Amino acid sequence: MRPYPQTEPQEALNSLIEQWVVLPEEWDELPASVRAEILGAQSDEEFFNKLTRHQLLTDYQAQSLRRGCGDELILGHYRILDLIGQGGMGTVYRAEHLHLRREVAIKLMSRTVEPNPRLVAPVL
Repeated sequence: MRPYPQTEPQEALNSLIEQWVVLPEEWDELPASVRAEILGAQSDEEFFNKLTRHQLLTDYQAQSLRRGCGDELILGHYRILDLIGQGGMGTVYRAEHLHLRREVAIKLMSRTVEPNPRLVAPVL
């Protein structure tokens, strides 16, 4: 995913849909007037604010996109929605499975924990 800002709202939206940051079915369910309002944004800031207001992006996602970190919003089959917490062992995110649409918590272990097999073993 390219860093933002992009020149045209339609180009930015197409990229977000292609990367599954904005879900295509959620975009398609919006009334035509709302889609036109979003695509009529005059600035990147206005564009992200409108996507957030219409619940196509979370505040966390919009902030990540503004920083050019959109690539970090998709992890495998999961779409990162929000940051839950951060600590010495890693970072925990609220995420959603792209196909099942089920919300989960995902913990990404920090690199300093990786060498310790006891800390990275799956919990049964």
